Amino acid sequence: MYSRQGKIPFLDSLKQQQWREKKILILGCGGLGNGVLMSLARMGFAHFVLIDGDKVELSNLHRQWMFTQEQIGISKVKAAEDWLRCYAPHAQTVIIDQFVSTHFDETFIPSGVDVVVDCTDQVSAKYWIEEYCKRTNVPWVMGSVEQWEGQVSVFEYPDENQKKWSYSDWVGSALKDYMVGSCEQRGVFPPAVQWIAQMQVLETCRICNGLPAAFNGRIGYWNMWNNMYLALDLIQG
Repeated sequence: MYSRQGKIPFLDSLKQQQWREKKILILGCGGLGNGVLMSLARMGFAHFVLIDGDKVELSNLHRQWMFTQEQIGISKVKAAEDWLRCYAPHAQTVIIDQFVSTHFDETFIPSGVDVVVDCTDQVSAKYWIEEYCKRTNVPWVMGSVEQWEGQVSVFEYPDENQKKWSYSDWVGSALKDYMVGSCEQRGVFPPAVQWIAQMQVLETCRICNGLPAAFNGRIGYWNMWNNMYLALDLIQG
């Protein structure tokens, strides 16, 4: 099944085995979460924890490609689990049908998470991820998208100087209740969602193989309308 990616010289059997052994926590099963989960599962990743308290709606379907009209009204984590059962039966999955908040019970999260992939649109959720990852010493891959634009970065993962950058180095606590991207209010372009999701997938693969992350200590920014890309370095305080 993986013979084509196995022909790439860099992707030897050891690196692909590392993917199969890693446990990935995906927080948010909307557009970004769909793209991230579909790609990782198709590439051979086999251990997932999915967290989201939302349900599938008709307006989701243009960008959340795992879901169907028949699944409208059911929880997104259950719909994602159903997709995995059909298209990646090798995967072992824990689903948590809740939103993260100050009252979220972390005991539902199994031990041994290797990477957290952030697919949320609330700054407060990203702060929750930062606190969780600091406590558990787990790196995380941030993603956000709205309209034609998206951003990716990596936090709590040692750079070439062994420094671990934090989300709070970039976004101050004054914005903690801010929504990064509101699809309902400002809209979203499906290819932008998938582009950012695939950038998150690439960073997840690098981390799982113990390689330097391209967006560690920097924010990757894309504007698909203008075909523009910027990499903004974080500044150490």
